[in-house]
Amino acid sequence: MRALLIPVLTIVLSTPALAGTEPPRPLRFAFRPGETLTYAIRQEVSFPGKDGGYTASLEGQCTFGVKRVRPDGQAEIEVTASGRGTLGSGTEAVPFDTEAPQPITLLVAPTGVVSEIRDAAGKKSSLITDDGEDLLNASRLLRSHACGTYTLFGLQLPNKPVADGKAWNGVHRSETARFEGDAADLDPRKATVTLTSRAVRFTSTGTDTVQGRPCRVITCASALHLDQPGVQQDLPGKYWFDDQSGQLLKAEIQAKDLGERKGRVSYTVTLVSRGT
Repeated sequence: MRALLIPVLTIVLSTPALAGTEPPRPLRFAFRPGETLTYAIRQEVSFPGKDGGYTASLEGQCTFGVKRVRPDGQAEIEVTASGRGTLGSGTEAVPFDTEAPQPITLLVAPTGVVSEIRDAAGKKSSLITDDGEDLLNASRLLRSHACGTYTLFGLQLPNKPVADGKAWNGVHRSETARFEGDAADLDPRKATVTLTSRAVRFTSTGTDTVQGRPCRVITCASALHLDQPGVQQDLPGKYWFDDQSGQLLKAEIQAKDLGERKGRVSYTVTLVSRGT
């Protein structure tokens, strides 16, 4: 059983335009104690097949509350999620469980790397085993999109100035749950969780405007790894990052025609900041 993944963050207000003669600012997240940010997340997956195929839809929001910033710049961020989803086969669509999981707290560096996860009781945990709920949970999967690669929405920043056209390396980690014996209920408490890592590469490709704010545009050829029967492929991602406020404003991960043997596959994930 694999948790679907993808990345968390922050927001603020106002930024002047990026001047062409101005040296690039350091690309890093800026965390402010007491700040609360909400992101809308939507995912659509379609696997056509002989019997009408398979579809999955998730929609909801994740909220990130900055509880404290440590002297070394790492932030303690509480993550909550709520959402809804459906699974479809042929013409029938079945709702996901939509009960919101308990909040978790992340320890996040200015690069966006998550070094620690604690459950609602304050104990060190993982994304899979934090509250013992059924893994097939819309809100849990939405939260996994927010920080499932142990980075904020899959974006890992270099914490230094980077000129357009330049690239840097990062690492995505993901959790895999292995169940022994009768695990029909997919109870996370019966799972052995392991972390796997894969190298990723990011490139600053230019500037754009989101919500009236100038942003650096960052791309990644393997923002999300899709590992499903018949389809194993890295999906490209695009990020709009406000380097003055240190906030991610928007991200998109989208791929079509992944080449599944029995048909075409489309997979889209988008998130857009709703503000503080």
